Amino acid sequence: MREDLIQSAIAFLKDPQVAGSPLTKKIEFIESKGLTQEEVQEVLRRSNETPASSIPRTLSAPVAAPVTAPVEYYNAPPIVPERDWKDYFIMATTSVGVAYGLYQVVKRYVVPNIIPPSKSDIEQDKQSIDEEFLRIDVVLKEISDQNAKTTQQSAEKLEEVGQLSSKISEFLGSTSNLASQSKEDVKMLKLELENLKREVTSGLSVQNNRVDSELSSIQLELASLKQLILSRSKTQETPSTESPAPSILTRKVPPISSIPSAKDILAKEQLKKQVTPPVEPEAQEVAKTEVKEEVKVEVKADTGIPAWQQAANKKTPGDDGIPAWQKASNA
Repeated sequence: MREDLIQSAIAFLKDPQVAGSPLTKKIEFIESKGLTQEEVQEVLRRSNETPASSIPRTLSAPVAAPVTAPVEYYNAPPIVPERDWKDYFIMATTSVGVAYGLYQVVKRYVVPNIIPPSKSDIEQDKQSIDEEFLRIDVVLKEISDQNAKTTQQSAEKLEEVGQLSSKISEFLGSTSNLASQSKEDVKMLKLELENLKREVTSGLSVQNNRVDSELSSIQLELASLKQLILSRSKTQETPSTESPAPSILTRKVPPISSIPSAKDILAKEQLKKQVTPPVEPEAQEVAKTEVKEEVKVEVKADTGIPAWQQAANKKTPGDDGIPAWQKASNA
């Protein structure tokens, strides 16, 4: 608590001019002088006045007193606190900062407007501006060179892409042409194969028909040859008036089993067809006639009858078996 303020407040309350004033006015006046609630209570206690709880009762029964003008009471000025080194340091720092700020403001904004710049400063500014422009020109030149290189590279890339696309289109065109040509070739091969198939089937059917007809004719010829051989063997067994030649007596007639069968002849013919290349229809006809003749010759050779006897058996009209010298003498 501030003892000096409490003592001055007690003296104020004990003043006879103030004693007739209401208590609330006194308390408000004391509080207006900066006293706290505790200090006010202490002042009231020391001045033997009623506490704050008895204020309504006092107000309800005020004491009649002569109305006098209130006397203004002024407190004593507070004691100025002593300053230490911290206060001086803060004050000095603040003063230096404010002075430096004022100096910079005056130097940058006030002095240039009042005093014109010198020629040296203008030259320096001009030189710095020129250097900045030169630097900007160098940067712009580098940017332009880089852009030119980029455009050139882009043009080269575009040209390469165009050439590549043209090559690809040519390759695709040639590939499509080859594909279409191969398709046409395949179609032609299919047609040729179908034609060959039809021709081979038709040729085989014709060949089979011809072979069947030839086999039937060969079988007929073999049957007739067998009958002829049987008849000849019977005629040779009967005695004849004429004396046969020694060769006829000594030669024996071959048996029927030595005659080749139709199966053997067909096997020989198939073997010849496999060995010989395919020929034209005219050549086939000629070969067939030759085969027939060979078969006939083989059959005749296999009968065992000599050639002179076969020639003698083939008598011409008017040939009665008389030698020519005898006919001449008889004539």
